[in-house]
Amino acid sequence: MTTSSLSHLRRWACAGAAVVALGAAPGCILYANPADDPNDPSYGQPAGEESVADFEEPLGAYGDWVDVPGRGRVWVPSEEAVGEDFTPYSSNGQWVATDQGWVFQSQQDAEWGWATYHYGRWYRDDTYGWAWVPDTVWGPAWVDWRYGGDYVGWAPMAPWGIVLAPGAYAFVETRYIASPGVAVYRVPADRVGVVYHSTVPSGEIQVRGGVRYSMGPPAGHVAAAGVAVRPVHMAAPSGIRRNPAYGRARARARGMGRRGKPRAYPSRGGGGRRR
Repeated sequence: MTTSSLSHLRRWACAGAAVVALGAAPGCILYANPADDPNDPSYGQPAGEESVADFEEPLGAYGDWVDVPGRGRVWVPSEEAVGEDFTPYSSNGQWVATDQGWVFQSQQDAEWGWATYHYGRWYRDDTYGWAWVPDTVWGPAWVDWRYGGDYVGWAPMAPWGIVLAPGAYAFVETRYIASPGVAVYRVPADRVGVVYHSTVPSGEIQVRGGVRYSMGPPAGHVAAAGVAVRPVHMAAPSGIRRNPAYGRARARARGMGRRGKPRAYPSRGGGGRRR
């Protein structure tokens, strides 16, 4: 993926605006100010080098690993791998209820979704757009949930130092939460703020690997909207390398090799140009 092909993933700043909804047209930043308490476990911790080593080969065929100051080594997906207007936990998939919590079933699970939707954190980088910070702790979905009235909303849990603003959430009417292609049902950007303030944090809180996460909207709330909720069983893998998806993805990546040439990114220093 070339620098120009990353343009649809960039985060722009715009005058007089602080946030936009997930998947909205470019023009505004996505996140609020850095967290005051960097030790808040609900936002995770910086990943260790072992997670980079485990994920680097199987994900390398679908994007690039880059070093970001303050974040370490992160994965930036290629446009070819994720498609246009990509938003994690929203594009090309649907939500499925399991006994571990709600899981985002992606059309790219076999390639890279097995990793990026169950480990680590997504965030919007100033230079690279959507980037994934790896971590070794498995979870059903590392997202923050909200619900209330006729709506359910979610946003990717950010890595350490980033606080989610209201516009970071995607909302759908509750009746659509389990629908295939859930992204098409998202509330328009100009209504996200209103819907956000009509909802409350959702779901039973669990702790996995020392990190808190929400299991998602309560079954009763979803059932009240006429959605039949029958959670399926999902077994948590005992480790990254013991995860069956890891071995399959690694073999597939070796067979594919690198897609295209390494990309040239603008410098993160003062002389770099951000698109």
